[in-house]
Amino acid sequence: MNQVPSPVSKRYLKNTIGQLANSLIPLALEHQSFIINHVSPAIELNRNEDLLSYGITSVLKNVLMVSKEQCIHILSDDSGEVAIIQIAGGGAGFFNNLTEKMNHLQQITENKGGFISIKYDPQNGTTINCKVA
Repeated sequence: MNQVPSPVSKRYLKNTIGQLANSLIPLALEHQSFIINHVSPAIELNRNEDLLSYGITSVLKNVLMVSKEQCIHILSDDSGEVAIIQIAGGGAGFFNNLTEKMNHLQQITENKGGFISIKYDPQNGTTINCKVA
């Protein structure tokens, strides 16, 4: 007897990011900050969701721990391969504190074939690009 394989339901990056952001609401409120999910609803999740969740959650926790009254925007490139986290304010001191906290996470991510880059621009604030393999 041949069994028909069960259909695989599609998973979308926006939904996963939304669940992660919702799980961090208490921490965001504690730091008087909030997270906005700008990821396109059309981007399918085609990577290890557990690893992605761990990586993005770790980045967001680090961002929230050094923030105060920040608006944190989460975006993605068109492929969904790179998550982009933008923090408009905070200044150079915020960037330096965040960079210090992220060193260990950057090493772990690179060892697993991904990357985390952090850059600061006085006009646009801090931008974090994150890819997990």
